[in-house]
Amino acid sequence: MINYLMSGIDKENGFTSEQVNSLKKDIKDNSVITFIASNFDNIEKTDKHKNLLVEAFNKVGINFKCEYLVDKRVTKEEAKELLNKSNIVFLMGGDTYKEMQSINEYKIKDDITSRDLIIGVSAGSLNQSKNVIYLDEY
Repeated sequence: MINYLMSGIDKENGFTSEQVNSLKKDIKDNSVITFIASNFDNIEKTDKHKNLLVEAFNKVGINFKCEYLVDKRVTKEEAKELLNKSNIVFLMGGDTYKEMQSINEYKIKDDITSRDLIIGVSAGSLNQSKNVIYLDEY
């Protein structure tokens, strides 16, 4: 398994050249990706960010056979099915606590960690780690 832990992706320029080189090496043609929302309830924001991420991948020549999204619009069973069809999981950035809470509620942690490649941005990076110390106030 390969894990990518990124602090972010530039909103205007997309991936850095270093990120592109690594991603192109590790993402095979015709890959299937499932995005995991950080807030399962915020559909509008999740759709916007998923579309921006897909656009960033496409911009550098990485195209997916299928793209799925797990949020409150899919059932727990459907989430497991989508993940099991995927070889890549992308844990989106946002609210670290809410994302992990939803992953646990849907009982999909093992389905996520059994994929070939896991990419996480911000909260999604933190949620790939076994132990995270999260401070909500400084």
